[in-house]
Amino acid sequence: MGRLYSAKMLCKPVAIETGRYMQTVEILAKRGLVGKRLDLAMVEETKGLSRRKAKSLIDDGSVFVNDQRVRIASRQLSFGDRLTFRYVPDNKKKPQPVQISERDILFDQAGVIAINKPVGLPSQETKKGDRFHVVPLVKRFFQTKGRDLEHLALAHRLDKETSGVLLLGETPEIVAHLMDQFREKTIEKTYHALCYGKAQDEFEVRCRLTAINPKNGTVKVSQKSGKDSQTFFTRKEYYQKSGMSLVECRPVTGRSHQLRAHLAKVRNPIAGDKVYGDTHPKLSDELYHLVSQHHYLHARLLKFTLPGQSKKLQVKAPYPKTWQSIIELLRSPLT
Repeated sequence: MGRLYSAKMLCKPVAIETGRYMQTVEILAKRGLVGKRLDLAMVEETKGLSRRKAKSLIDDGSVFVNDQRVRIASRQLSFGDRLTFRYVPDNKKKPQPVQISERDILFDQAGVIAINKPVGLPSQETKKGDRFHVVPLVKRFFQTKGRDLEHLALAHRLDKETSGVLLLGETPEIVAHLMDQFREKTIEKTYHALCYGKAQDEFEVRCRLTAINPKNGTVKVSQKSGKDSQTFFTRKEYYQKSGMSLVECRPVTGRSHQLRAHLAKVRNPIAGDKVYGDTHPKLSDELYHLVSQHHYLHARLLKFTLPGQSKKLQVKAPYPKTWQSIIELLRSPLT
């Protein structure tokens, strides 16, 4: 860990799995920083922090001046201002692409494959032409087992940062069978979400949501241009010290970003959601690091039928490692 020049470390660095460290930084505005933009002051006073990263931290609500959150990068500092923020220095090592392994295969029967989609893996090819998305990686895994799944295709999608049960079909007919169940709302879907605030014991959200705006990648509530959406929620656990809740989500409809938008609407945004959520100032460094990695939405369980069968079967996905770590911390009496 490099020296932070005139920035002051407020706590010990927190080691994380990638070998990087969470740093908590405090900068006191003296003569040289008076009148300087917030983002430029952060870059000048913090070794290894790029201006783009500084702007991102400000936009995410991770930067405080005199204990007040500031989201304006052009804000000018005054003499004596105390600037604080936490960040993980960039790892210069090229990140390893996500792969599909044996443990990710939850179900493989009658032409239906269910995987536990890892966090960070796109369901389908992105605009950037990312080669690492679900279908080619699942094909590659089964090729190592001597199976050629030429016509493998997705039956539905999950957001890149959402983990959990994802269904694929080996033929167009099987994919159509699964997609029909989603369209007819006969598939039972259960998600788990870690949210900020104390959620109600039981609640329902109904509203009309727009399609994703291609300019900013978000949906919004709109009575005029939106489509009906509905989700039932149950609070499973509440972690008083951190002010967070574990919520079970049972969506009836399947609009884009539905659960994220619904929980934000009732002021229980999903932890780590940089689009619909907010940075939580009460979190410890350990929790802050985990929350900063991705949003905490997990497709926990699906109930569906196989072709030619009427009895529903159930596929359940265990939590990823980050989920296991954060829940262990949240349940700890010391957190």
